Amino acid sequence: MKAQFVRAGRVLILTCGLALCALGLAAMVASNELTVRLTAALVFAAGLVVILLSLLLLRFGVFVTVLRHVQYLTQSSEYMARLVREITEVMKAIEEAESEERRKPRRKNSSLYEEQLSPEELELESTVRQFEE
Repeated sequence: MKAQFVRAGRVLILTCGLALCALGLAAMVASNELTVRLTAALVFAAGLVVILLSLLLLRFGVFVTVLRHVQYLTQSSEYMARLVREITEVMKAIEEAESEERRKPRRKNSSLYEEQLSPEELELESTVRQFEE
């Protein structure tokens, strides 16, 4: 609905500009007096200004749309940068947790390994360690 009003307003402004140009041109052709011709020339110039302003507003509307899209792209790139930053932080945390887990299982495995050994095997292992030293 709003777009229809905007379109109708642009058409109305363009029509007014064309009417002013036509009126000024007709007055310049029809009259022989200098003052009437000057006034008609001013009306014609005003019509041209109105037409140019309506075209400028049309282009400005396109410019505003482009600016809006640029704003959306900027926001999406900011969100993407934030997302990449958060993903990087999570990956670093995962890597740290994995490196801690790699350290811990060795300790746990050695204690589990000792728990699974029978007393005779433990004695044998301690003897081997003493011999190695």
